[in-house]
Amino acid sequence: MSKEKLKFTFEDPRLLVKNKWNPNKMAPEEEAKLRNSLQKHGHVRPILVRTLEDGALEIVGGEHRVEVSIDLGMSEVPVINLGKISDEDAKRALMIDNSRYGHDDAGLLSELLTGLGSADELAEWMNMGVDELGALLGASDKPDEVDLLGALDDLESIDDEPLSPVTRELKTHHPMKFKVPVEDHEFIKETIERVIKDQGIEDSDSSIRAGEALLWLCRQHADRAPAARDPELHLSNEELDLLADFGMDE
Repeated sequence: MSKEKLKFTFEDPRLLVKNKWNPNKMAPEEEAKLRNSLQKHGHVRPILVRTLEDGALEIVGGEHRVEVSIDLGMSEVPVINLGKISDEDAKRALMIDNSRYGHDDAGLLSELLTGLGSADELAEWMNMGVDELGALLGASDKPDEVDLLGALDDLESIDDEPLSPVTRELKTHHPMKFKVPVEDHEFIKETIERVIKDQGIEDSDSSIRAGEALLWLCRQHADRAPAARDPELHLSNEELDLLADFGMDE
C-alpha cells in the first residue's frame, strides 16, 4: 500500500468512478435492506477510493452504497482516499473491505440487539432474516439472578397441582450452505429468483424462499429422473449350459 496519509473528505457520489473488478453482487432483498439502512442511519462507514492518474476518484470499496446513495438523491458521501495505489493494492483493499473477520457470539449479539427494535424492524436493514433475529431476541429474555432467587422462594407456596405439559416450538427448517462456481453464480441466483416468482413462494425470510425454490427444483428433477433398472446378469457359456441342463435357460 502507499505510504501516503489517508485523506477523509466528503464527495459527490455521482463523480465517483466504478472499478471493473468488483465481485460483490446484491440480491433485490439485500439492496432493499441497504436502502433502508442508509435512509434510517445514513453512512456509518466511509467509501474507499483511490486517485487515478487523471485525478478521478475510483471506488475501491462501497460501490453498492454509492449506487443507492445516488438513487436516494444524496449530494455527498463520506470518503477515505487511499491515494495513488496500484491495481493489485486496490484489489487487496477491496477484498479486505468486503471481508468480515471473526464471528458473532450469540449471547453477546442477543444483548446488543435488545432494545434496538423488533425482529421485523431490524430485518428491514440488517442482513439477517426475521426468524433468525427473533431467535436471537428471544435468547435475551433471560431472568437475572434476583428473579431466579425469587422464583426459588416461590416454589414453597406452590400447591401439589399437576404441571401443565411444556410445549416446544417445532423446528421447521434446517440451514444449508453451498459453494458454486463463480461463473455460475448469477445463473443460479436468477433461476432461484425466477422459481420464487413463478411458483408464488412467499415468506418474510429470504433464505426460506430460496430454500423452497431449491426444493421445488429438486422435486422436478426427481420426477423426471429415469427409474433405476435391475443390473444385467452376465453368465459364461459353461454357466448357461448348466442352467440349460436344469431347464432354466429361459
